[in-house]
Amino acid sequence: MRLQSLFALAAFTAILPFASAQAGTWPAGTKDTFLQQCQETAGKQVSAAIAKQHCTCSADALSKKLSDADIKALTGTTAPSEELQGRMMAAVSTCQVQK
Repeated sequence: MRLQSLFALAAFTAILPFASAQAGTWPAGTKDTFLQQCQETAGKQVSAAIAKQHCTCSADALSKKLSDADIKALTGTTAPSEELQGRMMAAVSTCQVQK
């Protein structure tokens, strides 16, 4: 599996409990939780610095590409729809990590 795919998978796994929004706003506290969980997950595969860079990029990309409603759905207690999962993966796939 390519490294970029691992990062995307790690980011997706970390935000699964949080998903939903287009130029969206994260509900209070959820962005920090996303960043923490993403960095913990990605940090198992890469250095902490690279994990932080990727996760920050992913959070910003999700904010830009998803709507408030999408981000709210991501932060809910149910899993996001397959369509939303696909849009999430497309958004975070733009986060190229510099080694």
